[in-house]
Amino acid sequence: MTNNEKGLSLVEVLAGLVLLSIISTLTTMILINVFKSNDTAAEEISIKQNANVMMSEFQRQYYETADTTLCFNPPAGLSIDKKTTVDNGGAPIEMDENYCVHDVVRKEPLNVDLYVKGNNSNKQLALKTTLVKGGQQKLTNTDTVPDAPCPTKRPIDYIDLTKQKDSSLPCNATGNYIWNGKSSCQKPPKIDGNLYITDEFEKDNYNLNVTGTVTFQNEVDLDKHSTLTIGKNACFNDETQFDDSTITVGGSSIFANEFDMDNSNMNIVGNAQFYREFDVDDSEVTIGGNAEYFNEFDVEDGNIRISGTAVFHKEFDFEGEDQDGDNDQSKYLVSIGNGATFKDEFDFDDGTLKIIGSAEFSSKADFDETFVNIGGLSSFLGEADFEKSTAALGSAFFNSKVEIGKTSMTVAKDLTSKSVEFKIKDKSSLHVLGTSTFSKRPELSDDSTICLKSDPASSSRSCPN
Repeated sequence: MTNNEKGLSLVEVLAGLVLLSIISTLTTMILINVFKSNDTAAEEISIKQNANVMMSEFQRQYYETADTTLCFNPPAGLSIDKKTTVDNGGAPIEMDENYCVHDVVRKEPLNVDLYVKGNNSNKQLALKTTLVKGGQQKLTNTDTVPDAPCPTKRPIDYIDLTKQKDSSLPCNATGNYIWNGKSSCQKPPKIDGNLYITDEFEKDNYNLNVTGTVTFQNEVDLDKHSTLTIGKNACFNDETQFDDSTITVGGSSIFANEFDMDNSNMNIVGNAQFYREFDVDDSEVTIGGNAEYFNEFDVEDGNIRISGTAVFHKEFDFEGEDQDGDNDQSKYLVSIGNGATFKDEFDFDDGTLKIIGSAEFSSKADFDETFVNIGGLSSFLGEADFEKSTAALGSAFFNSKVEIGKTSMTVAKDLTSKSVEFKIKDKSSLHVLGTSTFSKRPELSDDSTICLKSDPASSSRSCPN
């Protein structure tokens, strides 16, 4: 019997193994770089917001204490660069190894140029502020707003379904895919891997479950009880609209263009960045990490919960539905767990604002029929107007005109006012449990009351214990 079967020589087998090993190594390296890119974007959000919180705490030490030693307290994952400088009236002050400056002369301006970076990133952020005895100047963020760090090029290591005859997404598959959004699945597709979606993603009553990261290159429009579940990070490069839908993201999210949400629920476990208008109506948004809004923030009849810090670069407008005059402030709320910075005009109507840490309002702040609960220092650098509201503040600093009408305000610790006009009117009350310092005595209407526990002689009534 003649055997004509041909096998592979040992050299061919070894060559094949070497080639397979090279391909596997290159694929692994590419995947690692993709994941590192997503992690870097999330870390940049955290760096910016933690730096703002740290600077706010430094300001609190300056305004709430008489100490001549002030310290920066960098949180875990953040380090202060040696380029940081502090000068007191033009005289440089050196920081010690604990990031403290000593012998601060309060009658001279304190200029701070703070440079920070993440422990796992080369990204550096610069913050500048000037603290003066008569009130602080507006905090300036010198770091320019970057383009949204979403991938804009197709990943080279993904399976490109758009180049195949059948471009439909497999119903249940493992791997990374470039997909045009078309699917013939009778059941909701589930992908154990990552997706890069090239075309407009417009779906009604549609469910998609992806365990990895998802990048949407074009517009996203989900409607009519749709569900989107993403296990890791998500990038939305174009306009995003959710209507009557549920969205869950297990990592961080970046929205590079306009964001519009109506009658929907979104839960982001990590951090979130919104680069264009944020417009939410009758919806719930929960963010487990930090949040940053680079453009207008507009919420009507919604609930926004942020566990970390929040920075709002442009106008902030929140309006809850007036429940036939019953002033149901508990139904609609914004809750922030670890400090907030509002860098532009702020308007809050008919709802609850709850901030566990400190808050800085860099421009005019209006509160109407609002319950305000801020646990740390509330710094009002622009005008502050409270109407038909209840305000519970940890401590407070007012740098401009203040008007309190039909409002009850309680300050648990200290209040400092550099305002030349501080009005308490229309059956309002101000109760300060700590020390109180006014550049000009408040104007008090006959039907209003003031209680300054550290200055009973200036109180209009006896203060309760």
